[in-house]
Amino acid sequence: MNQNALTLEIEAPGAPEGISQLLEAVARAAMGLEGLMGAQVAARLVDDEAIQAINREHRNIDRVTDVLSFPTVAYPEGKTAGRCLKLVKKEYDPTTGLCFLGDLVISLPRAREQAMSFGHSLERELGYLTAHGVFHLMGYDHEDEDGQRMMRAMEEQALSMLALAR
Repeated sequence: MNQNALTLEIEAPGAPEGISQLLEAVARAAMGLEGLMGAQVAARLVDDEAIQAINREHRNIDRVTDVLSFPTVAYPEGKTAGRCLKLVKKEYDPTTGLCFLGDLVISLPRAREQAMSFGHSLERELGYLTAHGVFHLMGYDHEDEDGQRMMRAMEEQALSMLALAR
């Protein structure tokens, strides 16, 4: 099977140089930790107005957020992509040779604000939001304490593989 991939569209001004390669590496690390090969994610870096409009349209929440994820796979309760490979393989796209996990939308201005607030680089924040979104696309959630603990551990493990840990 092919290597995992992330396609990135940069629609907001001010993205750091080399961010496409970094975010693809983060996505690959996250998917690799889950045991996936041959998976793909599409991501967009947008401004606050765009993410607010998408949030309003798809979630009926009329406010800016940092990241939105739109998975293609509905995993059974308590299961993630690594334990549902048959479901993931149903998303196979013969034109790319990859299984499409879904879409991410990230607010570049919100990421910049959060990076300043947390005292780390914009690259680290964009990496975190990408990892967070990819783990959502693979069925992880943070609705309860156990889920949040597991998701955070996976996110930090993916980021530490790329020297983006806290």
